[in-house]
Amino acid sequence: MEKLDLVGLAGAEDKLPGEISGGMRKRGLARALVLDPEIILVDEPDSGLDPVRTAYLNQLLVDLNAQTDSTILIVTHHLGTARSLPDNIGMLFRRNVGPREVLLTSEEPVVQQFLHGRRIGPIGMSEEKDSAQMEAEMAEFQRLGGDASQVGTFVDPQLEPSEGLPARSAVARRKSRVMRDFHTLPTKAQQAITDSLSESERDGYAASLSPTGT
Repeated sequence: MEKLDLVGLAGAEDKLPGEISGGMRKRGLARALVLDPEIILVDEPDSGLDPVRTAYLNQLLVDLNAQTDSTILIVTHHLGTARSLPDNIGMLFRRNVGPREVLLTSEEPVVQQFLHGRRIGPIGMSEEKDSAQMEAEMAEFQRLGGDASQVGTFVDPQLEPSEGLPARSAVARRKSRVMRDFHTLPTKAQQAITDSLSESERDGYAASLSPTGT
């Protein structure tokens, strides 16, 4: 009952599967919460949902993380989810998962094509394009004003837990890891991270990163 309440299904415990909506079925992850897992795997949670229900489901996942502090690994093709939900993000063609700012400010053609849903780029309908086709498309793209070097440092803000819920413990842990590795990150990712900090946080990290601070 506690887990049903966590996912907003209190009062629906006596309903049959055919009596609940698709959005309510997505909240069936309550069964995964019963044993208080440290890690939750969520495969395409937004599949088949309209944008409004997807937004509700994303907020639910953030709220669950705030309340349980479980690590939630999400697989998604929904760009809105990918941009606003995770602390760390990676693409399957990459070999590592890192701070969200690294991927979301990346100038790599594959990443840019995917994040903007463009036809032009290395990714084809069924496989990667050959170099000749890729060069021709990129030349046309640049002729029309597109340029990967113009990628900015703005990163979509992350979802916050609903009002009244505790702050997510993962945020502080992630911030500590990111600032520890800050000097190894791409310049645009560094700028995006810096922009996300409060003024007092910037001053504090600046002091810890300076020669006198260390």
